[in-house]
Amino acid sequence: MHIDVVVTPQGQITLSEAVVARLGLKPGEVVRLDLRVDDKPTADAAAPKTKAPTAAGMLYKPGRRPLTQAEIDDAIAAAVAEKTARR
Repeated sequence: MHIDVVVTPQGQITLSEAVVARLGLKPGEVVRLDLRVDDKPTADAAAPKTKAPTAAGMLYKPGRRPLTQAEIDDAIAAAVAEKTARR
């Protein structure tokens, strides 16, 4: 996705609704602009500052048993193998 933005005299930019949705931004969140080695900038939503107690239980689904550590490890290994196979 390529977008053009205009910088105001105050140094501000406005992102379209499509870009905001694509980055998953909510009002007040931070957008990080990084300069890569080739000096081409990239934009990304900064990582949310979620603390562990806030995150506890966020994956809970009523009626579903918790996964064992072995099941979690197997799922991670399968995802890595699938991603590696696509390269």
